[in-house]
Amino acid sequence: MPRVLSPLPHPAHRSPCPRRLFEEIRERRGLVYGISFRWRPYRLIPGGYCTIDFMPKADMIEESIAAVRECFHRLVTEGFSMDEFEAAKSPLVTKVKETEKQNVFWVQLMEDLGNPLSPKSIGCIQDVSDHYDALTKEQVEEVVRCCLGHGMEHMVIATGTSGPQEQTQAGKEAIERG
Repeated sequence: MPRVLSPLPHPAHRSPCPRRLFEEIRERRGLVYGISFRWRPYRLIPGGYCTIDFMPKADMIEESIAAVRECFHRLVTEGFSMDEFEAAKSPLVTKVKETEKQNVFWVQLMEDLGNPLSPKSIGCIQDVSDHYDALTKEQVEEVVRCCLGHGMEHMVIATGTSGPQEQTQAGKEAIERG
């Protein structure tokens, strides 16, 4: 499954999730100074977890949180376009072809081989770039729904300021929910 979700956290906002967040929340709406997405497969909970870090403009914190939640929800439930998928997949396949010649690539694959939350066989580390190249949009969208769909119900929002401003309403509600 990590291979299927690999198009998501690709660098330079090329993958569907960070690219959509960047374009919609920062570029189109102008709500934040910066935004990033990271997926940590099979860490702490089945399916892993993701983080969306963003720096909202001081007077747009509540609006930014709402917009990020809504954008993430749409990505999980409605998927992404073929253009978004291809923009993530093509550079990923190229990167895998380049890095599979390096020891660090194989060490990371071997580390995950023994992870009980992500059972694999030795076949998972054969013809790696071909496996990435064979990924389909539908496969990635299904894994997004399975692995990241729980994020809407288990979302943690942490807000902070660089000054003595009052806590946001979303931050207060998150504390109340525990």
